[in-house]
Amino acid sequence: MTNNFYAVGWQSPNRSQSFGQVKNFRKVNIKKGFDEFVKQIKFSGVSQELESDPVSKFEDAKSCLENVETNGNNTDVHFYRKVTEKYTNELSRINKINDQLNEDLPPLKNFENIRFYILTDSDESNTYRFYIKALRTTKIKTRFILTIIDSLLNINDIEHNGKSLPYGVCYVEVLDRNSNIVQYIFDVQEYEDIFGLNDSKIKMAKLNFEKFISVENNVKPEYMISGTYSVKVDDREREGIYKKIKEDRKLAKALAKYNGEANDFEWENIKRSNEMAEQFRQTPFKFDNDSKEIFLTSDSLDAWVSAITNTKKHSIAKGEDEDSLARNRKTTKTE
Repeated sequence: MTNNFYAVGWQSPNRSQSFGQVKNFRKVNIKKGFDEFVKQIKFSGVSQELESDPVSKFEDAKSCLENVETNGNNTDVHFYRKVTEKYTNELSRINKINDQLNEDLPPLKNFENIRFYILTDSDESNTYRFYIKALRTTKIKTRFILTIIDSLLNINDIEHNGKSLPYGVCYVEVLDRNSNIVQYIFDVQEYEDIFGLNDSKIKMAKLNFEKFISVENNVKPEYMISGTYSVKVDDREREGIYKKIKEDRKLAKALAKYNGEANDFEWENIKRSNEMAEQFRQTPFKFDNDSKEIFLTSDSLDAWVSAITNTKKHSIAKGEDEDSLARNRKTTKTE
């Protein structure tokens, strides 16, 4: 097996784009210390005593991942999935990386604009790409330091002036000889960070939230709740809501995926869900039945998002599904 190592930069999306782009691929030619670095590669969230090549470690580590096709499409936990035509953004990005890695790339000469590293490996059947998120601050200590002296790159395992080099793999792509691709995500947050996926969710979440806001001149917003209720937010609270969406991955994901479902929810189920908010450590939102308006604050955002997206919570409110979220609820001790 032959390992190659690459540093990859990133271009943020402009206003008309949803996703950023990989760019500035450079080959990292290591003179000294590379073999020891490769031997110490580990997989995020996996405890391994094994000291061997990355492929052997990967084959051992991947058993802890859940198949996204059978776990309810829950991409908040570490998972694996086969990349099919429906994953258009992933396919586009993977194809672009394929094209870049097949070119004659320039060598890494400085540490500017490194978003992540790719360590490649292959055997008779597959090509493996191991993704390692670059550290953006020198305050985080790691075992390895990447240094450049007289245009020569070295990896040192003692303190040197250079670039901190992490060795934890957050994501793996496996490409077989028939062009099948399987993704293995060991750390969802780092995977989303290196490809800007969380940024795109935040952008979409904010856009969807705006579609709920009642507007002037009696024009109905695009998204209604239970057919007749709209949302009111004052300017000060709106800033707090945007801040909360940016900081809470689950809220951003739920709003980004939203597509108008709550318009068909029964208002009584929305109300019951809101009444249960404190059991789920949430602040209930206020509403006016006469004006058909819901008044949102940053504090009550969680309860509102839960009410318009979490149908399981509706079932719990009606006593039909008492156990599914019980571990997330407050419990009261009985004498």
